[in-house]
Amino acid sequence: MISHNGLFMEKVNRKRLVWFFLGIILAFSFGCEGKKMADPEGMLKIRSAEYWKLRLMEKDYRATYEMESEKDRVPYEKYEKQVANAGQLIYLNITAGKVKVSGNKGDVKVMVEFNVPGVAMVLKNSISDDSWIIEKNQWMHVLTKAKHVIPK
Repeated sequence: MISHNGLFMEKVNRKRLVWFFLGIILAFSFGCEGKKMADPEGMLKIRSAEYWKLRLMEKDYRATYEMESEKDRVPYEKYEKQVANAGQLIYLNITAGKVKVSGNKGDVKVMVEFNVPGVAMVLKNSISDDSWIIEKNQWMHVLTKAKHVIPK
């Protein structure tokens, strides 16, 4: 048999437990977003190289679409048509080079090695001003219409 005092203590313990779990949930959800990135330049270099390999070499446009900062302003189908490689270039290697970070924005100079069908030499070029922004503690690509579009 539980006494009146025992029921009171059980309710108090239940309230404490609820507040404890609520505190953990809040700390986790706000704590993760508030932490600063340990190495923004290094992370941006890795993220940029990953993005361009997925986009140009693997043609995984769905993956790169998910890495875009403002992907919701362009439907996926339109994005895919805008960035798709029509096959006129064969990409061999992509390297993220010089990284410049200022606050939550960054730029990367990306070097691209490629072949043109029918040409027996490897060509090199750079993608200038590859722009990125930190959103929710992660680098997201900034796609602009004038930049990063492979002519068809």
